[in-house]
Amino acid sequence: MIDRARARELLGETVREIGVLLAVFVPVDAFFQAIPVAPFPLVAVVFCALLCMVLGITVEAQAQERRT
Repeated sequence: MIDRARARELLGETVREIGVLLAVFVPVDAFFQAIPVAPFPLVAVVFCALLCMVLGITVEAQAQERRT
């Protein structure tokens, strides 16, 4: 049987980690590009990464509340 609370917790953790990786590696990659990167796409990706982190933390916290 699938433990739904544990599955939600893992989903939240995965989304949070995706956000962290995007927030770290996209600006680093843009910094090392030979051609300058436009600021709007860079800001948009970082904003989406922060949104993923907040969403992941929220889902993970709700899943942990339901388990206890």
